[in-house]
Amino acid sequence: MLPFHDDTIALLALALLGAVSASLALRHGRLRRGLEALGLAIALLWPWPIAIHVGLDHVFIQAALYLGVGTFLVLLLGTGWGLWCRRLPNRSAALALVLLPALAAAGYGLERQRVPDAPCAERAWFHIGELSLLVPRSTGVQSVRADPSAAGWQGRYSLWVGDKPDVRAYCGVSAGGLEPVSVAHLWLSASGFVKRRRAECLPGAGAAPAGVCAALERTALTVVQFYARPDGMPGPSLGQFDHRLVGQAIAAGEGDGHRCPQANPATGTRHCTIWHRLGPQLLAVSSARLGLPEDGTDPTADARVLLEALLVELRAP
Repeated sequence: MLPFHDDTIALLALALLGAVSASLALRHGRLRRGLEALGLAIALLWPWPIAIHVGLDHVFIQAALYLGVGTFLVLLLGTGWGLWCRRLPNRSAALALVLLPALAAAGYGLERQRVPDAPCAERAWFHIGELSLLVPRSTGVQSVRADPSAAGWQGRYSLWVGDKPDVRAYCGVSAGGLEPVSVAHLWLSASGFVKRRRAECLPGAGAAPAGVCAALERTALTVVQFYARPDGMPGPSLGQFDHRLVGQAIAAGEGDGHRCPQANPATGTRHCTIWHRLGPQLLAVSSARLGLPEDGTDPTADARVLLEALLVELRAP
């Protein structure tokens, strides 16, 4: 369960604040209006000195607004709840009732951070199109449904603490990781794969499959996305590539191909989009970093070699 994500820590803090305000209202009755107004004002304003100190960009302004309004509402609702609970003649029952919302909120937050002790905590088993993949949690994977109302799992599956609720949801739909989950979209980070293969390509290592080292020298995959959609189109792109440009090329009959913009004049690096038709129902779209164009090189072919090596690692037995 540990460590907690920032959202969980904030939820636990607000639950504690609500419990304290409700308990004080239960014990002492109505607070003096001046003190009550001061407490509510502090609740609204306390995040802003921190935000000003850190820097007022849109992220911290939004966080300060959420924290201030959230603290204000929790304090207001907690006080109102405590005053209502004072009506109960039994003080023990009133105290138990006054703490119930805070305990429920804290329990909900803690439960969302709990990942079951099961295979799903280590790796995920996905079916997409013709592929059956076992993806380690350390790889980092994401799925987004094109139709939000469709059944199935979507979310992020990784070691980041903020993804624990999504990992927990995956465990729930996969029987703890013992059953495959069918998805129509899968986003994979290729950074770990590239690092492992580059280490195998070092002089004396001699462990990389044929052609992989040469392909890595020219083409470094960053992200690979798989699509199993009836229309054969690559969406969503999650901001990795221009899905309209790729969709137009595929619709025009370009089954495998690539699009590379002009190289960065300072670094000579191109950020390219490369796609491959892996089967009747499966399309792979890769994002990659390439150097300046060279005669005789083919980014589509290089990416195909790397993609096949990646799939060898991930295919379920």
